[in-house]
Amino acid sequence: VTTIVQSSNANLPPDAASILILNLIASADSTFVDDLRDVRVFYTYFENIDGIAVKLIEEVTAPPTMLPTTYEEFFSRQAAENRSRGRRILAATGLGIAALWCFLTL
Repeated sequence: VTTIVQSSNANLPPDAASILILNLIASADSTFVDDLRDVRVFYTYFENIDGIAVKLIEEVTAPPTMLPTTYEEFFSRQAAENRSRGRRILAATGLGIAALWCFLTL
């Protein structure tokens, strides 16, 4: 699991703030792991973490995949998409029948 921490509002220069954050996470890694496990939404992603490796990078590219979600959220999104797709099909069918009725009654 890769977790990205970014400092956006720091009174220090970005390099100094980054080094301080890096040292803070490295020195309190067990507390950081416990804090990640306490976030119940992402518990399944962080439950098997046994340590943290810290790396300082300058810039992050766009993620290649979707944001992490829980199974429940994924299935609820799929169900909502299926319902909306079904409604569109029903609406298109209704419009087709209405157009056919108009042509046949003229």
